[in-house]
Amino acid sequence: MSHSKAIRPSLALEGDIVLCSLSGTIPGFVRPLALILLLSLSVKGWCVVEDAGQPGAYLLAGVGGRAGAMGNAYAALAEGPEAVYWNPAALALGGPPALASTYNILSLGRQSDDAELQWSALGSTGTAGSFPMDLNRGWGSWGLGWMGFSLGDDFEGRVSDTPGFYTFGDHEDEYALAHGRALLPWLALGVGLKLYDQTLSNYTAHGEGLDLGSLVLLGPWARLAVTANDLFSNFTWSTGDVERFPITLRASLAASTLGGALTMAFQAESVQNLVPDYSVGVEGRVFRFFRLRAGLQQYGFTFGGGASVPVAKMDCSLDYAYMPDPLDQGSQQRFSLDLSF
Repeated sequence: MSHSKAIRPSLALEGDIVLCSLSGTIPGFVRPLALILLLSLSVKGWCVVEDAGQPGAYLLAGVGGRAGAMGNAYAALAEGPEAVYWNPAALALGGPPALASTYNILSLGRQSDDAELQWSALGSTGTAGSFPMDLNRGWGSWGLGWMGFSLGDDFEGRVSDTPGFYTFGDHEDEYALAHGRALLPWLALGVGLKLYDQTLSNYTAHGEGLDLGSLVLLGPWARLAVTANDLFSNFTWSTGDVERFPITLRASLAASTLGGALTMAFQAESVQNLVPDYSVGVEGRVFRFFRLRAGLQQYGFTFGGGASVPVAKMDCSLDYAYMPDPLDQGSQQRFSLDLSF
């Protein structure tokens, strides 16, 4: 190997990228429930092993500039297309057909991108960043998502003891189909079906998994979310080896105040076999179209901002996040675009 990159893709983002959050100013009756949820994430059934290098680590990095700038404290804030990744139950918030995509700037030749699509025949209940609090009844909303990650195509290897080297690459993809539906005026549930693909040199792997999500409206300006990601996820290589993705649990609270001018989120996340982590995020509206954001997560502070403007007959949101990079002790940047039609 002439490069210092790790060959095994599951080590690319370090197995312990755990991004979590909890919420600030919320009604008093919510606090006991929040405490119960947080305690439930730390049960002894989860074996704590630092830096386990587990498969699918790239899935823990999150999607969206708004989420990244708020420390990825986002399960209770998710809405629109990005709910496909964060919380499929939030698709029940409805809204017009929308498309979202994220581009990440990473070091060491790594590449990470994603795209999500959400559609509903139920009508719009709000726009991105407006903290909608109405669940549409009926048949719910659907979403499609794709997330891709690569360590690059410039690895060198050789077969047995032959003198010649050859170049190979690594590519990982996740595809998701999600559905969110309101069961009660204050409760929505969601499910996401996922397919995983990976190519490493001449080897391939395929698998499938399941996401479950819930969203509870606690009052006019507060939400609670509990999600479980990558349930029953098996990954089978062409060699016959089988890997199991770790389960990720999230409990998140979000609240909005000052007429929607200030939004706060607090989330706890526990990844199987890793130490639980916590993160917090805040968002403030500046003028009419602009928002500033900041967050705190395991690896340090995050910040960013965004703007939402009408373009033709679409609502366009541009978001940016500056985040610490746990792999090379540097930083990463995230740009995202959301279009509502």
